[in-house]
Amino acid sequence: MKAALPTSQRATRLSIGAIFAALCAGIIMFDAVLALGIGLDWAIIGLLHLSESFALAGGVVALALAALSGVWLFRRACEAERELAQPDAVA
Repeated sequence: MKAALPTSQRATRLSIGAIFAALCAGIIMFDAVLALGIGLDWAIIGLLHLSESFALAGGVVALALAALSGVWLFRRACEAERELAQPDAVA
């Protein structure tokens, strides 16, 4: 399990530019995964001549994976920006 962030790191506020950059990265990841997932779904459904219900189910799975990957990348980008904003701790 991940260790909790120290209090000083939790209080670090990100600038609007950092949040915007993280949001753009998440949106790009969402678009890319969604396009790949829908394309693969369409190809498999077309090749195997499956019904529309399978196509809709594959589209929902692609949408869910795209949303999860977009949120994951947004959170990782915010963490990276927060770490960069912290002053270097010299031990």
